[in-house]
Amino acid sequence: KAAVYPLDLRPKISIDAFLTAFRNSLVVEHLSGQLAVFRKVKDPCRSYEIRHGGTMTLPIGSYCYSWGCGELFHIKDKTRFKLTEPEEAMIQKLFRSRKLRQVEFTLDRETRESDAFSRLRKRLGLDFVKAEAS
Repeated sequence: KAAVYPLDLRPKISIDAFLTAFRNSLVVEHLSGQLAVFRKVKDPCRSYEIRHGGTMTLPIGSYCYSWGCGELFHIKDKTRFKLTEPEEAMIQKLFRSRKLRQVEFTLDRETRESDAFSRLRKRLGLDFVKAEAS
């Protein structure tokens, strides 16, 4: 019979927390058993955070979303996009759709197929949302 170790002795929780905290600046090269290999990549939103006093920003496609002030801007040229309240709510829902350790966005079918989401995807050129597993 295989031993069931307490959470304190299982590295998965720590690795998952680390991956979640740094998912925008890491690429997982290898992950199996008790071995995890990561490669650091540039976080496209980090320079904005530094210039704007630590505002929390997250990348979404070619954009960064500033969680603190609800601002969306293009990563390369810093063009700002005015978001409607429903668009801002949809972007926040996208970020909340990611599970622990998950990098990609995963929405339920109803949201993914809604007119509001279709308009947002078209406006911003987003093409990366996966279907939620049924």
